[in-house]
Amino acid sequence: MAAGRPTGHGHGGLADVWGLPAGMTRSWVAKIPAVLLAILAGTAVHHLLAMVIGLDTAGPMLGAMPSVAAGEGNLGQAIDALRHIDPLQLGPQIAPVAISMALVTMIETMVAVSAPQDTLGRVTWPRRDLIATGFANIVNGFAGGSATTGNVAGTFAVTRAGGTTWLSLIPRCVFLVVFIVVLSPALAVIPIAAIAGVLIATGLRLVDLDGLRPGWRALRHGGRHRVDVLCSALVILVVAGIAIRWSLVAAVGVGIPLSVVVFAAAMGRDLVRRAYRNPIGRSRLRWPEQETAVLIAGGARIAVVEIEGAIFFGSVDTIARKIEAERADGADYVVLDTRRITSVDLSGARRLVQICNRLWQEGVHLSLAYVRPGMAVWDYLKELALLDRLRKSHVFPSLDAALEAVETALLTASGTAAQENLTPEAALRGLGLPEDAVSALLPHLTEVRFEIGDLVIRAGEEARSGYLLLSGRLDVTIPLTSTAALRTRLTTITAGTLVGEMALLSGAPRSADVVARTAAVCLRFDAETVAVLRRDRPEVAYHLLTCIALQIDRNLRLANMTIASLEG
Repeated sequence: MAAGRPTGHGHGGLADVWGLPAGMTRSWVAKIPAVLLAILAGTAVHHLLAMVIGLDTAGPMLGAMPSVAAGEGNLGQAIDALRHIDPLQLGPQIAPVAISMALVTMIETMVAVSAPQDTLGRVTWPRRDLIATGFANIVNGFAGGSATTGNVAGTFAVTRAGGTTWLSLIPRCVFLVVFIVVLSPALAVIPIAAIAGVLIATGLRLVDLDGLRPGWRALRHGGRHRVDVLCSALVILVVAGIAIRWSLVAAVGVGIPLSVVVFAAAMGRDLVRRAYRNPIGRSRLRWPEQETAVLIAGGARIAVVEIEGAIFFGSVDTIARKIEAERADGADYVVLDTRRITSVDLSGARRLVQICNRLWQEGVHLSLAYVRPGMAVWDYLKELALLDRLRKSHVFPSLDAALEAVETALLTASGTAAQENLTPEAALRGLGLPEDAVSALLPHLTEVRFEIGDLVIRAGEEARSGYLLLSGRLDVTIPLTSTAALRTRLTTITAGTLVGEMALLSGAPRSADVVARTAAVCLRFDAETVAVLRRDRPEVAYHLLTCIALQIDRNLRLANMTIASLEG
């Protein structure tokens, strides 16, 4: 045994059971398995009680195992018996038992295979082990043996003893063969009660308390998963009760249809996770003051419906009913958030496409978000050749992209669509500056141009200027990794909006990069210009700083609205 390796975790030897000093954990005493110790102790107590009460035994015994020689000729007898079996007569009797045993063998083998994954730190291959177990059971049956499965307790015993590969099972198998051949008479003196006690203790150790805690938390705090947990617990209790009262075959026969019913009920539940209005701030476009005010005032006309679960023919109509309900409640624009859809079958995919096309023909402004490669909806529709039946103008790779299109549509319908090209005077007036302040500021501002991909502001640099965008769009980004190879877009600046304005207030280093998304024209405010205005024209500096403060306030309100929608 490697130095420093623990000898137990509840399955150690005498040093663990009797509380011997830690220094003895490397001695032969610590190497006696606790299971063997328990069987020896139970056998001794059994026979001691029998002596006290004056009986040969105090209960049923295991009895001696059949001799290996007794199995001689089993294969020939099995093959001969097959010739005299009528499949039509015995098939209905054998099939339920065979199927039940096969299912139990499959489940327990997969559990035994996956159980030591955390201990070994490697991925296992259940399919390979299932094939090996099935082949072994076929050979075992012809040899006169009974069906067997992967053993969870045995697997843990091997891994805790230091076994890390399948080769570690060979010593265990050799020991079992030697025990059967040489020491089988010793089984005759072992009471069944001792074996039962070991099995009960082993079963209790295999109870996964960490797996029970999430279920208990779901029951306590409620939510959508409470019904799922209750149904799972009901299936477990019913199957376990039938197995104890009647038989394992009966338990499997009842458990499978019961699980199917529970699964069908879960699939048929409402797919709508939640719906919320006024998602202003969730898109990554930063609009000027006038457009932002219009969006906030009309935000209740936009509804986002989050879909969760599996889509099939029997469940997809709940989506259509929810869209109609949102429209009846005043929503003119509906966005379906599909990122939580787990699977889509053929009937469900066709029905979803039919519903979308019907609503589009009726003039409903319906958008689908998270329809892109790697997402369930896109993958299934692509495989089923249904993706081309959706209107590409209403299909978006993310929620913020869908909301950007919806906000643009709402502004256009309201008659306040943002202008893409502004004159310097119009842009300054759009900030809320009076005419005299505009006239005083223009001589101090510099017009600068950027091409696609140009870096306007670099994170970490000293902040000495701010920009007012006249045309084009600018992306505000931050790196996702230390190498800056991957970046995330925080927001996109539109014409008439300030960027880098904090430089005119604090002078702190830049906190993000600003990159030209398109060709862009900006007016640059230098910090020195603001200092001169504060000295020579304080009223102009006051108006400019007031506009900056109002934009910061607007940004904070949009951030609060975004957080509120995320917490819902």
